[in-house]
Amino acid sequence: MKKLLILLFAFVCVILESTLFVRLRIGGIIPNLTLIVVVSIALAEGNGWGRGIGFFMGLTHDVLFSHRIGYFALMYYLLGHLCGYGHRILRRGNLLIPLLLTILADFVYGFANYFFLAFLHGRTDPSLYFHQIILPEAAYTSLFILPIYAFTTWAAGLLSRIHVKDVITHRFHGGERIEP
Repeated sequence: MKKLLILLFAFVCVILESTLFVRLRIGGIIPNLTLIVVVSIALAEGNGWGRGIGFFMGLTHDVLFSHRIGYFALMYYLLGHLCGYGHRILRRGNLLIPLLLTILADFVYGFANYFFLAFLHGRTDPSLYFHQIILPEAAYTSLFILPIYAFTTWAAGLLSRIHVKDVITHRFHGGERIEP
């Protein structure tokens, strides 16, 4: 149940990024909601979840919006894995680590995209790409990190406290708890 809800949340975020967040475009730059969700879930649940959600969201992005299958899946998979190591050092209430880690992940994502999608295709001016795409996207994405991270950790905590067996037993027995 938890996996299904997280996958549904991840899919909705990819759709929101491509529909609603396009309306929030400033100077041709939209916030990278997919990256925020991958980092947030990796920090909340660990690098196993980070890899899984990163691969799922990246593959969804590849299928819906890219001409290549697998590039964004691999990119978000690796970022989810690396950011998942922050799960061990993260303390509840510390918002500086998610903020810095997401900005760092956005820079890594931007430079990897520059190298594989621009530099290898003949566009060899990294400072132009950095000033026009990477830096503005990291700054714009940073505005959305904390609210999405707070929601993700709240939802992960809520899902970890809910047991499907308790919900089913409560529903089918009129609210009375039946012990085996």
